[in-house]
Amino acid sequence: MSLHLLDVNVMVALHLPEHEAHSRVFEWFLRTGRKSFCTCALTQAGFLRMMMNPVLTGEKITLNEAQELLDSLVQQSGHGFLQMECSFREAAAPFEDRIFGHRQITDAYLLGLAMRHKAKLATLDKAIVHLAGQQLSSHLALIQ
Repeated sequence: MSLHLLDVNVMVALHLPEHEAHSRVFEWFLRTGRKSFCTCALTQAGFLRMMMNPVLTGEKITLNEAQELLDSLVQQSGHGFLQMECSFREAAAPFEDRIFGHRQITDAYLLGLAMRHKAKLATLDKAIVHLAGQQLSSHLALIQ
């Protein structure tokens, strides 16, 4: 059984039925993800930021309300918490030659963190496939 670090886009899609990827993420989570999944401080903060954005959710959500949504996810039995114990440079070292822009920075850290914990980064972001490259693709779970 693989441990999956949930990317923010996966966490958001799980919680918003109107999200374009909700059905496939929900099915993946029921089938695979919920058995052994994790979050970290960075993905939790990103989730809270996204859920408090009324443009995304269609309503104004307070921090407490967003935190309750996060709690409903992290209190599930299959959840674990990954400590962010490494620097960006350490996390991204295996693929730093494939980082070309500012939009890859958070993705690179999360992929590197997943690798350090022998986990897979579960994401909807197809661009991360290039970042991982063929050699590191086993650390990526692209939900399509």
